[in-house]
Amino acid sequence: MNTTLHVSTPFALLLIAGAAGAGMQPARSLEELVGESQAIVVGEAVAARSAWEDGSLVTRYTIRVAETLKGTHEPQIVVSVPGGVDRQRRIPVAMTIAGAPMFMANESLILMLRRAGGARPDDYVVTGFNQGVLRANATSDELPRARSTPDAATTSTSTSARAGSLERMRQRILDIERRGPAAPSDQR
Repeated sequence: MNTTLHVSTPFALLLIAGAAGAGMQPARSLEELVGESQAIVVGEAVAARSAWEDGSLVTRYTIRVAETLKGTHEPQIVVSVPGGVDRQRRIPVAMTIAGAPMFMANESLILMLRRAGGARPDDYVVTGFNQGVLRANATSDELPRARSTPDAATTSTSTSARAGSLERMRQRILDIERRGPAAPSDQR
């Protein structure tokens, strides 16, 4: 069976433009990410469910929280991420957004979060898309660093750390929280 999906050109361009713009996040230092976050947790994804919300596919991850570094401790939270897979349709639909994080089951993470607001005020979203996710599975070369200029390039890569580096990042976040917010950078 051969199925063809026909989409009008203006609608297709709107979808492409929306998806391209959603993933473009300005590069942020760890200090900026911590300052912009309402909550920072250490935990792991234990469930994921994709659903259509307001015409967009969204994945809601259930995170088991082991430790709260910033904000009020909750044993379990929900993090909403744009994109996902709708397998309930006759022809499954998948949507990905550049820079949107995806979590693996039982993956150790530090998540920098803010409240989602809108229709799901109890959900969280990741601050700075993938920049607000520290993972225990790659090299420390991918850790956030202070920007060299106020208008540094945008990024859509996830932040990763070795298991030992995850503990060091946890300590850096706690140190930043104790010091308080840094002075705003010079905006030219």
